[in-house]
Amino acid sequence: MEVNVHQLLFQYEADPRTTWNSDKCDAYGNKGEPQFDREEAFGALISHKSREQLQRLEGETYRLHNRITWDVREIPLRMARRVGVPTGHFVLSGALDEVVDWMYARSGQLLPNMKWKLYSLGALGLISSEQENLLIEAQRCDPLSMVDLERRCEALSEFCRVVGMDLSPGAIAAVRRAYQQANHHLLGEEASVFATLPSPRFVPFGEYSGSS
Repeated sequence: MEVNVHQLLFQYEADPRTTWNSDKCDAYGNKGEPQFDREEAFGALISHKSREQLQRLEGETYRLHNRITWDVREIPLRMARRVGVPTGHFVLSGALDEVVDWMYARSGQLLPNMKWKLYSLGALGLISSEQENLLIEAQRCDPLSMVDLERRCEALSEFCRVVGMDLSPGAIAAVRRAYQQANHHLLGEEASVFATLPSPRFVPFGEYSGSS
């Protein structure tokens, strides 16, 4: 017999300052069923936390897409040449995880716990069996081989292509430029500086005298 015990304090979990990560939302929302919830308060809490997390995942889609343009090929090969082939393989394995997370985020699905991520891609119909084979090829690894690192980069790039992510040079430049512009704050009259007195806070630039 295997028994898992999860204890939650409802008042704490219902506090708006308490956030649930994606795999917790997935576990309670998709992989469990309340057996006793007389006022349906716990069911409402699960739905609320899941909606909050899905809203956060919208922004995560763009961050992951930007990271993938670097991590599927450029950074792994650069690091392999800089500090050694095993490091390149390690970085590429991280990119593979980013690609899987992107698949869930762009589909409006909660990211499951690591142990369910690969399985659920197929179970939810997010990838075909052929696409799954490409992903498996990208996982297969000879950690001391630069040739194998190149092969893995190609396999993961091909997977991205067949699931709808354009990684051509022009598309990569456009994604990076758009992400940078969306997250870049220009200095000017509306900029802020950090004030230490009378208490730490951000104040409009024009109100800051520069004295301490």
